[in-house]
Amino acid sequence: MFTENAQAYIASAPASNRTIDSDLFGNIGVPTTQDKVKLNVSDVNGTNQAGIRTDAQGNITPNAYGVVVKKYQQDETGKFVAQEGTFKDTDEDFAMFTSLNEDMFNRLEKSPNKVIVFPQQMALGKAALPKRFAEWL
Repeated sequence: MFTENAQAYIASAPASNRTIDSDLFGNIGVPTTQDKVKLNVSDVNGTNQAGIRTDAQGNITPNAYGVVVKKYQQDETGKFVAQEGTFKDTDEDFAMFTSLNEDMFNRLEKSPNKVIVFPQQMALGKAALPKRFAEWL
């Protein structure tokens, strides 16, 4: 498990494996197609959690599942953002947040993975969640 953003989740989760219709994900206001979203990313030390999403060649890692804690990480031009893209405490954002994470947990439940490792901390700093979102998780 790693912390993920909705933009990369939508771009990387195979549509054939999704358990809900993509229309329920809502419009996050930035590109969500794999050709427009940088997925094979890591910090300069190669230590951030998003590095789990892909292997060194950029292929989606089949046993990595992202808990969505932020709406987007890249703006419409592909530039990485910090505080922008966080979930706001609105009913629309809460519905999107729960839909995405229920989809991910459904996919995980159907997977052959028997050992699941969660990050020690999540949704802190630039991806801090509103209280009800964190309580839902």
